[in-house]
Amino acid sequence: MKGKGLFYFTRSPQSLRMALVALMFILAVGVLVPFASASAPVITSISPVTGSTSGGTSVIITGTGFTGATAVTFGPSSAAFTANSDTQITATTPSGSGIVDVNVTTPGGFNQYTQAFTYVSPPTVTSVLPPTGSPLGGTSVTIIGTNLIGANAVTFGGTTATSFNIVNATAITAGTPLHASGLVTVNVTTPNGTAIGTGTYTYNAAPIIASLNVTSGTVAGGTPILITGTGFTGATGVTFGSNAATNVSVAGDTSISVLTPSNAAGAVNVGVITPNGTATRSSAYTYTAIPALTISSYTPPTGPTYGGNTITFYGTNIGSSLTAVNVSFGSNYATVTLANNTALQATAPAHVAGSVNVVISNVNGTVTKSYLYATPVIAPVNLATAGNYEILAKSGITTTPGTHDTSITGDIAVSPIAATAMTGYLLHLVVSLG
Repeated sequence: MKGKGLFYFTRSPQSLRMALVALMFILAVGVLVPFASASAPVITSISPVTGSTSGGTSVIITGTGFTGATAVTFGPSSAAFTANSDTQITATTPSGSGIVDVNVTTPGGFNQYTQAFTYVSPPTVTSVLPPTGSPLGGTSVTIIGTNLIGANAVTFGGTTATSFNIVNATAITAGTPLHASGLVTVNVTTPNGTAIGTGTYTYNAAPIIASLNVTSGTVAGGTPILITGTGFTGATGVTFGSNAATNVSVAGDTSISVLTPSNAAGAVNVGVITPNGTATRSSAYTYTAIPALTISSYTPPTGPTYGGNTITFYGTNIGSSLTAVNVSFGSNYATVTLANNTALQATAPAHVAGSVNVVISNVNGTVTKSYLYATPVIAPVNLATAGNYEILAKSGITTTPGTHDTSITGDIAVSPIAATAMTGYLLHLVVSLG
């Protein structure tokens, strides 16, 4: 029987047999030969060789015969993969544990890379020491946890640490970054995952100045001030403008006492410096000009060379402290015996005759006046008479110069007071200044 087409068959048994042989040859060439020519895959290396137990690690498998790969497994679990070329496959590890084989299957066969990959538990963060620090950052801390080897990032509340160093699998040292006050999470990222240390570190509150009990003083400084607020523990200094206060005493977390430094007139900021930052209160203190010392008059303007007499000065802004005002006559200091805001008394020191400068000074200024030292003159005494009395007898009369007045001592009898001698009589002479 004939027909149109490539082949036609007859009823001849021999022709039928020949047709079957031809068909089998075609099948052998078109199907069997390709299978026989495909080579089996060979794995030579993988990288990395470790990854998290939770999976998700990207692994490069290197080898040959990967064309047409149909499966990649890590241990018993299948991995998602891409055959990049005949020599490379990129796979993403499934979850697993322990040390496992890596297998690649292709049309050419199957290859097993024994104990090729190790599952590692993800890192953990259990604590941070110290657990608190300055919001300014810069605190050196130690992060305690597990599986920290290979860490490639450390953050505090989402902000990258200024530096870190892997000590071992359970410890990392790090420098804290600048951050707002409050409790934060400390995270450590490794190739095996990210450890989340929830609430493991606290940034301390920055200091705050609430008030000053005195808000003004003179440009000379030295005014006692009590500063109140919060966060003063560990304070290292207090500033008024750009100048450091003295006698700084931290009474606790909420108060500091100081003496103001000198400063130009005007309002200045007050700052409290602590490890947790500097608290600043703008224009919190005003420096005022010092009222000038004035001396309008004084009496007496002259005195004896041996001193000892009292001089009274009148003026303004003298002050009430005996030790806060100084008075000198020439190069010699006087003793101040009285002082108030408008008057001053001083005992003149001894000095050679002549005019000297009298210098009065305190924190309000210095005033210079003139004073005359005079040599005292002794008036003559007539021993023949004493007023209306007649001196009846005298014996042992001697003249004794003193530091103030010259005196004559001895036994003197006068009439009509007594007819007999009076012993131990002291006669003072009148002294005038020449």
